[in-house]
Amino acid sequence: MTAFLIEHAVKEGLFSLVANVPVPASIAKFPIFRGTNNLKGEETMWFFWDGEKEWKVQRPLTNEEKRYPEGPSLPSAPVLIERIERDYRVYRDYV
Repeated sequence: MTAFLIEHAVKEGLFSLVANVPVPASIAKFPIFRGTNNLKGEETMWFFWDGEKEWKVQRPLTNEEKRYPEGPSLPSAPVLIERIERDYRVYRDYV
């Protein structure tokens, strides 16, 4: 999963709006984001945020945590396109 703010990219003409549909209830829940300020193997400190609270852990990520999107910053449109083109997967490429 990747989070992306589409409105700005549409306003700049980088993407076109093709539909406006409700988000299905099965994916409407606010995601848990993860981030780090270092990638040092098992010594990496991970930060999590669920939209309300933050917490951190210093241990290897669980398989579920590896699927959390990067945050709190979101990729720009060019970065998103690059990630799509190179088949970027958060659980594989941002561990």
